[in-house]
Amino acid sequence: MSELNPQSAIRNPQSALSPSRLAGLVWSCLSYDFYRRIIEDSFGRTVGYLCLLAAVSGLAVAAFFDAQALPALRSTAEAMNGLVFNGGRLVAAPDMPTVLYDDGPHGLLLVQLAVNREPLPPVRRYDAVVTLRPRGADLTLCGHRFQVAWPAGLSLDVQQFDARAFVDAWAAILDLAVFAAAFGWFLATRFVHAAAGSVLFILLAGPTRDVNLRRGFNVAAYTVTPGTLLTIGLLWAAAFYRLAPAVFDWSWVVYLIMTLLYLVGAITALPQRPVNPWLRGPRLHGQKL
Repeated sequence: MSELNPQSAIRNPQSALSPSRLAGLVWSCLSYDFYRRIIEDSFGRTVGYLCLLAAVSGLAVAAFFDAQALPALRSTAEAMNGLVFNGGRLVAAPDMPTVLYDDGPHGLLLVQLAVNREPLPPVRRYDAVVTLRPRGADLTLCGHRFQVAWPAGLSLDVQQFDARAFVDAWAAILDLAVFAAAFGWFLATRFVHAAAGSVLFILLAGPTRDVNLRRGFNVAAYTVTPGTLLTIGLLWAAAFYRLAPAVFDWSWVVYLIMTLLYLVGAITALPQRPVNPWLRGPRLHGQKL
């Protein structure tokens, strides 16, 4: 139980062992005193925790993709009978509808075709709008527009059965690809944020606490957890509760504020350095008694 309760480490020094990385996901959000227990961790252990945080975040994003995007891909595939890629150009049958997928009042995704004629403007706001054009696709995601060109020389006859079978056969691979991409992105960004946070930690805590870059990195790596988990929660909430796009667009501000708050809170939980050097106490093998 002492591993799950950082307060017991204060009452009983012998129980002041570093908690498991899984417990760190919880206590890094619930207790500032938790940071006193992990400040002396090794660099490798802290990097391992960042890998765990990235894995949890990647699983959440992959689950979101599986729950929200895959059903849309299957429905879109069923409506794609009559599409042909010829030499990198998309050709559609004259009677093809302009709307290939519309998730209804939920307003999450709209897939439309603009080959023979331009589709009508959407009657409501969508989180994502995909428009298939002769030379490429336009993706409007939360107000931001991205353009992707079809591969040069692409020749493919897309039939309803083939497209749906492709989505079903590759669903697990698509989930794995989304997880791998999300894992890599979260690990890289959180490592950079922890490194930057360690410098800020030294600037803020250096005058009053006994700190260095390793200790600062240990603390900063855990302080990114609350903001990361909250950002993922906003992703799910924005999809299910139809929140305004600005909520997720500005989620990085929430993440930044949460990280700074926990960084300052962790500093306040650390013991202060004695002002009088004669009061530092004796040392044994480099450690305070």
